[in-house]
Amino acid sequence: KWNKNVNTAGGMVICLPTGSENLAKRFSLYALGGPLASLILSVSAYLLFQAIEFQPSNSEIFTAVAKYFSLLLSIFSFLILLITIIPFRTGGFSSDGARALKLLSGGDEARFEVLLLKIIGSSTSGIRPCLLNSGELKEAELLAEKTGASLGIYISGIQHQVEFDGGSLVKAEEYILKYVNDADKIPDGIRNSVWVDAAFFFAFGRKDLEKAMFFWNKFHPSAILAKAQIHAADAAINTLKGNYASAREKIQASRAELPNMLDIGVSLAIADKLTELENRIALNAKLS
Repeated sequence: KWNKNVNTAGGMVICLPTGSENLAKRFSLYALGGPLASLILSVSAYLLFQAIEFQPSNSEIFTAVAKYFSLLLSIFSFLILLITIIPFRTGGFSSDGARALKLLSGGDEARFEVLLLKIIGSSTSGIRPCLLNSGELKEAELLAEKTGASLGIYISGIQHQVEFDGGSLVKAEEYILKYVNDADKIPDGIRNSVWVDAAFFFAFGRKDLEKAMFFWNKFHPSAILAKAQIHAADAAINTLKGNYASAREKIQASRAELPNMLDIGVSLAIADKLTELENRIALNAKLS
């Protein structure tokens, strides 16, 4: 299936490996794919720059532009290579070099990252949250606490989805509140997903309009967030407000966006909750 979403095109940051065998080695090589591509482009562009010859004249302006464009492309590609291959971390993200080095060096941090890859890979392949491997989730949670891994903050969000999907609202609330408390450690664009998850949980799960609106008002639209989740949260809030017509519209909008979600497992859980929202609306309409 072709990727027609401009917001997720042009990079491999959200791509995941298939299978779970020897993930550390496979993903370290995968992480180095970006720097390798930059190296190939830099060398190729420089060779092209060297190969193009022209005599200064008005008739060869295009040739001159092509020659020096190749040089600029070579320089910029080389700079990107340096930026991505040098091991460093910033704002919750690791460079490709840092990630590959960590995975190849082994230890608890590498084990945690491999587990996280397996968990996310399972969910995106269609395993709904409540059916994810509980042993791997618990081990990942313990390793995140032990190592202080920068990606450890996302375990609370995953565990929240697991408990919410499984019907354990008490534990789901504990995890979402922990996720909220760590929200300042999450990059701005992704942070909005925390507010959407919290708003949806308190609107749908706890039926607490005040708390749902508190988190909903923190949310700002972001291109990287799944529209299905945004519409679902909006539908749950409108249901609590008694705006049933608007809620039905948001339910349909959410359903229409479910096939576009990268996380297929979470989309299955949302689909069930949308059906329950429709049942609640139908019941409330009869009672009113």
